[in-house]
Amino acid sequence: MRRRCQLIEEESLPTECRCEELAEDLATCRAELALARRQQEEAAEALAASEVRRRRLRQRGLRLASAAADLLSAPTVGSRVAGRVRRAAGRPDPERDQLDLVRGSDLFDPAFYLLEHPEVVTTSLDPALHFLRHGAELGWDPSPDFDTRRFLREHPGVAESGRNPLVAHLLGETGAEQPDQA
Repeated sequence: MRRRCQLIEEESLPTECRCEELAEDLATCRAELALARRQQEEAAEALAASEVRRRRLRQRGLRLASAAADLLSAPTVGSRVAGRVRRAAGRPDPERDQLDLVRGSDLFDPAFYLLEHPEVVTTSLDPALHFLRHGAELGWDPSPDFDTRRFLREHPGVAESGRNPLVAHLLGETGAEQPDQA
């Protein structure tokens, strides 16, 4: 500040006039700073409110996806009858076996699957059945704990065989061996 005053004196400007200008500039800067702080606080409050809304919507989505998964996973009369007929005829049902394996695994989360791929609801297919028939082929993950594409990269034999990667993983198949095709 002392250096600035010296420059003012050297310029032969009236000191009082220059000090008034500086005081006005300082007042303007303070007002701008106060405005910026208020805007920052408002933005922080809006961000916090937005985060609360995002969490609530995420929770609603999870509840809806879980309810949809429960509805879509419920066996229909037709599927129960078809399963009984196949069993009575002594015919194996590999898709049913795989479906039971996937449904019973912690690596398949129907709520997650529906939340990530809401279009599955429009198919009216059980989420696990959709994953078996279509999702794995599309590279979709059955849960946050299983990366379909990574598994296929690490086990190219499974990809070449056309086996469902989650089923192969659950059965301990790496693709090096080929399962018997019944």
